[in-house]
Amino acid sequence: MPVIDPILDKRSAVSRLLNHLFVWLPIQSRRKRLSKLVDAAFDGTVAHGPFAGQKLTPGAWWGAKDRASMLLGLYERELLDVIVARPARHTMFIDIGAADGYYVVGALKCAGFARAIAYEISARGRACIADNAQSNGVGDRVEIRGKAEPGFWQSLDGLDSAACFFLIDIEGGEIDICDDAFFEAFRRSMMVIELHPMFVDDADRKFADLRARAERWFDVSELRTGARDPAQFEELAMLEDTDRWLIASEGRKRLMHWLVLRPRD
Repeated sequence: MPVIDPILDKRSAVSRLLNHLFVWLPIQSRRKRLSKLVDAAFDGTVAHGPFAGQKLTPGAWWGAKDRASMLLGLYERELLDVIVARPARHTMFIDIGAADGYYVVGALKCAGFARAIAYEISARGRACIADNAQSNGVGDRVEIRGKAEPGFWQSLDGLDSAACFFLIDIEGGEIDICDDAFFEAFRRSMMVIELHPMFVDDADRKFADLRARAERWFDVSELRTGARDPAQFEELAMLEDTDRWLIASEGRKRLMHWLVLRPRD
């Protein structure tokens, strides 16, 4: 089966620049406007999906263009389904790369987790997480930390690893922190790792190595972005087809993949 890769076509640098200026930027601007429209209609509260009822506070640092799909429960829906369908013993949510706190707050407020730890490199992001947690009444159940460096897991000493659920999304940094020692120490945990080969040199080899390390301790499966149906929402019925599909879009530069690690016990 042929793989279509527009990055490798024969367009000139000028053509690519014009495409960026007159196609990509207007599309992203339209997605942001649509997100503001949906946000106002729903008063910033998730209306559909597993995180329904979560309040998204104003001033998002990360994902402003994805806010509409978050409010409709479409954003990374495959990942949401894994989170809510996890075994009940996983009650500690550890979010590495927590951004604004969409997942960590949703996990506590809507998905039955008892406590959470959020790692976020950005000071602004950490402030947003605290604001979102307080606004949703879960501020006393989340601990907010800075960057997760290699070996970060040693500071989690004392946690019951069988209760932990890790969500790892750090733009290529997953290669560095997901080492053998981490996987062995938390082999009774469940993990979801978002893969970012576009940010990693020699990505095929390094991600094959990461998966091989994980398979020493876990049953590993792959999760990919699936279908979306924006026509299911009556709230969008009066929008043009193009706008509905822009709301369903996550603006990715390529199809996203996650590894799902389930403990063998």
